[in-house]
Amino acid sequence: MKSRKLFAAVLGSLIVLALSLPSMAQSTMQSNTTIEGCLDGAIGSYTLTDRAGASYRLTGNTALLKIHVGETVRVTGRVTPVVHVPGAMNEGTETQPTLSVISLKRVSGICNDANSIP
Repeated sequence: MKSRKLFAAVLGSLIVLALSLPSMAQSTMQSNTTIEGCLDGAIGSYTLTDRAGASYRLTGNTALLKIHVGETVRVTGRVTPVVHVPGAMNEGTETQPTLSVISLKRVSGICNDANSIP
């Protein structure tokens, strides 16, 4: 009888551990990223373009962005890449990765050509 209870307790612990692994892996995989580039857009639709020409749709703490449109900024946040699931209804609707803004720092008062960002 004791071995059955012990087996049930161990099995229950293993199940809990197995169910928590995906969320633990996801939280360690998503680290903050800092990207420097030119800020463009308007309320509700901001983008950041880095010197290589990659463009990110900005979400999250976007209240900081309005006064910096047209400037070179350094944005720290979490990048969510574009993921297309074959056959999904939203397949092909997302064209750029998303950067969820945590913080922003002004680098320069104006954006130059994307290739000449300092």
